[in-house]
Amino acid sequence: MAWGSSENLVPELAQLNRLLAEHPCFFDGAKLTRLSPVESPVYALLRESATGQDRVLVLVNTDVERERPLVVSDLEFRISDFGFELLGQSPPKLKSTDRRRARGHDAGGRGLIPGSRAAARPRGLSGDAYRRARAQAA
Repeated sequence: MAWGSSENLVPELAQLNRLLAEHPCFFDGAKLTRLSPVESPVYALLRESATGQDRVLVLVNTDVERERPLVVSDLEFRISDFGFELLGQSPPKLKSTDRRRARGHDAGGRGLIPGSRAAARPRGLSGDAYRRARAQAA
């Protein structure tokens, strides 16, 4: 973590914590589907909100030394449909005409989370509105 150092993960962790607390794809009832093969150095996970209104594609390059390709097949969507990068990093480079091969670009081993269909903000309940609705239901 290197708390006192000028180079540390504190801002990235704060941003990730905000995303986990606010985005419906990280709330209870979310559907998770692994897209990458088990042996792939790039982990790809599709997270869909319980209502199905929001989707987030999580891409994590587990090779901290270099970019690695991600090859997936039989997708029901195009990786390029995920047009917003929710953590402020560069989105992965896409290769090939069928858009099913993505480069696992990672900036030091951190994960990429391009997300939420073609919307920068969630379509379903999120953040405090979601927590209020859950509290009322309880």
